Amino acid sequence: MPFHLPKSWFANRPLARHFILASIGLASWIPVMIIIKNNVVKVASISGPSMYPYLNSNYNTSLQKDQVLLSMWKPWQNIQRGQLIAFWAPHDPEKVVVKRVIALEGDEITTRAPYPVAKEIIPSGYVWVEGDVQDRHKSLDSNTYGPISKSLIVGQLRAIVWPWSQMAWLDPRHYSGSLRVREAAHPVEKAKMFLE
Repeated sequence: MPFHLPKSWFANRPLARHFILASIGLASWIPVMIIIKNNVVKVASISGPSMYPYLNSNYNTSLQKDQVLLSMWKPWQNIQRGQLIAFWAPHDPEKVVVKRVIALEGDEITTRAPYPVAKEIIPSGYVWVEGDVQDRHKSLDSNTYGPISKSLIVGQLRAIVWPWSQMAWLDPRHYSGSLRVREAAHPVEKAKMFLE
C-alpha cells in the first residue's frame, strides 16, 4: 500500500506542501539535465599547455584553467579546418584531449617529426589534429599517433566561458589555415565534375 500524508497535514503546513511539490518538480528535471550534459552540451575544463596561447593563455603565470562550452550533439558532423575538438586520445583511451583540426579527409599534409613519413593523405572518416603550442614537445597530436577517426570525437568547442576576460565564441572561420596542408577538392565539386 503506497504511503500518503493526510490532507489535513498539508492544510496546516502550506510551506511544507510547496517545498515538497517544488522538490518533486525539480527532481523530475534531473534525468533531462543528465541527458543534456552527456549528449548535447556541457562546460569542460581545459588543462595542459598543448593549446597555449589560444586556450589557457595564463598557463605560464597561474594554475587557472579555461572553461569552454562543448557541443556534443553529433560532434563528427560539419568539422572544419581550424575547428577545436575534444576526442578520446588514441594513446590513452581513458583520456579526452583537445586539439585543432588542421586537415580533413582527402587533404594532403606535410607532417612533422616523429611521424614516420613526410606526407600523408588523410583517409576518409579521419582528420589530422595538432596542438597550438610552439614547443612541439608539449603536444601529443597527429604527428605522434597519425590521423584520428571521426568516431573518436566527443565534442566541438564553441566558446570560452571562463575566465571572463577571455570569454569569446570559437569560430573556425577565423583560422587562416596551414601552409603544410594541400586541401582536397570540395566533395560537392567532385560530385559536379562526376555528373558533367
